[in-house]
Amino acid sequence: MKYGAVLLAIIISLPLMTMQPQGDASSPSTFYVGGSGAGNYTTIQDAIDAASDGDTIYVYPGTYKENVVADKGVNIIGVNATIDGGKAGDTVLITANHTSISGFLIENSSSTGAGIVIEAGHIEIHECTIENNFYGIYTDCHNCHINISHNNFINNSHNAWDSGGNTWDDGAKGNYWDDYKGNDEDMDGIGDSPYPVEGGTGQDNYPLIYPYGLPVAIFMYTPDGLEIKFDGSFSVDYNGVIENYTWNLGDGNVSYGEEVNHTYNGSGIYEVTLTVKDNNGKTDVSTQDVIVDIEAPSTSCNFMPEQANGDNGWYISNVWLNFNASDSLSGIDYTKYKIDGNSWKIYDGNAFIREDGNHSIQYYSADKYGNAESIKHVSVKIDKTAPYTTVEPHENESVWYKADTLVSLEGHDNTSGIYATNYRINGGVFVQYNQEIDVTSEGINVIDYYSKDNAGNAEKLKSVEIKIDKTNPAMDVKAPKKSYLYLMGREIIPLSGFNNFAIVIGSTNVNVDVRDSISGVKKVEFYVDNSLKETLSEPPYVWNWNEVAVGPYTLKAVAYDNAGNKVSTEIPVMVLNIQY
Repeated sequence: MKYGAVLLAIIISLPLMTMQPQGDASSPSTFYVGGSGAGNYTTIQDAIDAASDGDTIYVYPGTYKENVVADKGVNIIGVNATIDGGKAGDTVLITANHTSISGFLIENSSSTGAGIVIEAGHIEIHECTIENNFYGIYTDCHNCHINISHNNFINNSHNAWDSGGNTWDDGAKGNYWDDYKGNDEDMDGIGDSPYPVEGGTGQDNYPLIYPYGLPVAIFMYTPDGLEIKFDGSFSVDYNGVIENYTWNLGDGNVSYGEEVNHTYNGSGIYEVTLTVKDNNGKTDVSTQDVIVDIEAPSTSCNFMPEQANGDNGWYISNVWLNFNASDSLSGIDYTKYKIDGNSWKIYDGNAFIREDGNHSIQYYSADKYGNAESIKHVSVKIDKTAPYTTVEPHENESVWYKADTLVSLEGHDNTSGIYATNYRINGGVFVQYNQEIDVTSEGINVIDYYSKDNAGNAEKLKSVEIKIDKTNPAMDVKAPKKSYLYLMGREIIPLSGFNNFAIVIGSTNVNVDVRDSISGVKKVEFYVDNSLKETLSEPPYVWNWNEVAVGPYTLKAVAYDNAGNKVSTEIPVMVLNIQY
């Protein structure tokens, strides 16, 4: 990794590259590792062994496969240099106070070792990348004035271990940790919460969100129709100042500045690239697909079931609504719908209609840029309820009718309306009801009927019995018979010459036989000279007449059937009954 401070030091030291400087006890010396200078050391350890406390060791670019022991208080500066521990032990072990290390990639400790082990105090570790170790940095030196900042910890089993009391940031910036879990809500490149270091109470109070060493190009954009505002102020440079922002706007135009506004010719996806350059000459590039969208989305509404499952375009079940919205650019933000006069709802994938009726559905979608389509309309007809039919005889509402009877049927349906009412009589063929049904047959007539609505719903079959009896009952008089003599209720002999009178002495039984094969006998009434004396509702129809009576009388029996038909007969009698 390149660092401005290290390069400046190298430039200052160029006149010394051809000669190994000789120091003395009173003035620090500078030693060189790698490079092409005469007398330069080939290993870092050789330079440390030759140096004294306070000396500086510059390490030129390259990979140095060795395990370094810093047992002298020296300042070790790397320039794109790597110390590779070869997976054996610790890559770097610091045992001398006042040692500093910067500008290195330090990697490949053993499976239990560390990239850097610190066993001394007043140690500075800066601008290093420490990766692929078991421990990145390990120190069990408590409150030893160790300062570790501006480093990158990457892909270590444990990034760091510190028993506590040491410093892991410079008061404004700390280190980059690849396992940091915090957030950066204000997008300033510094984590909002500390990074806890294993081992004790140590923590990095200002963890870096991005690796240290290069600028990081970051930009946001805000759309307003065809005009887009680009903001590069979120870019980060931990060890420099960004001096140049160059925008390739994806449509052939280039602009400069931390913030720029640009108006595009039309909707589309434009590949926009921001290139940042800092005061150290370092650059970074960020590219995003920028969406320009002034086109409204499009939404369709489908039903489930897809087709009407009833007749005449009616549904006879619940209907689920499926809104399919599409937007090829910014994407769908929401879809709204409302049913009939209800309020608008956001479609969440679960919309349905249960209620019967002819429903109006309105809907539309908006995309993430605020473009909304015009409100669309669709309707759906639902009728899940079967109709019902009322029946009404036009005569009277008694059980039996004694004349031809008109029957009317009326279908009722509150939603789709009646398609047809059908009926049949006595198990015959169903026919459509168009006018009153004239029932003329005597006996029990069974009318089966049902109605069907326009949606195809049919009610369950219903029946009504129309009972007709137009025939009077039949009645025979068994006693007293005309032209017979009765004594105390017993038939004695036939008589002649009494003008069809029955002669009755004492009490007598008035006995009639009544029959009705259709509606049945309801009652029989017995009269004497039109005065009602007895009513019988069950056979035998026998009434014992026993009251004081002398002279001619007229007995009468009136029989009724259940339809109200009646028959009567009169029996003239000559009576002598003085014992009551």
